[in-house]
Amino acid sequence: MQTSREQLALKSSIAATVAIGLLGIAGGLLTGSAAIIFDGIYSFVDVILTLGSLGVARLLERERSARFQFGYWHLEPMVTALGGAILTVACPQKARRIRRGSSVGPWAARWPGRR
Repeated sequence: MQTSREQLALKSSIAATVAIGLLGIAGGLLTGSAAIIFDGIYSFVDVILTLGSLGVARLLERERSARFQFGYWHLEPMVTALGGAILTVACPQKARRIRRGSSVGPWAARWPGRR
């Protein structure tokens, strides 16, 4: 029963993250902020990783098989490590672009306070 609660929590997290991601992208486009858009896009990367965790949670309900004699528990840290690797690669690249002053959208040039 623990995995069914975990699956419900993961599904709720996916729904909330999609909503926050859409709001972030919309807000970033309206303000011309590349950082906010990146945060919204990364939310969708998080959704993909959470879907992976949901898949692993479903696998954990299964009995062990001939191929996986010790079960599927080891897949969960692998999904977490993949998320960390993606974040490690994506953030420094985007930070360099933001420091260079990249802006997005036609609103960025006309937005008050922006150059």
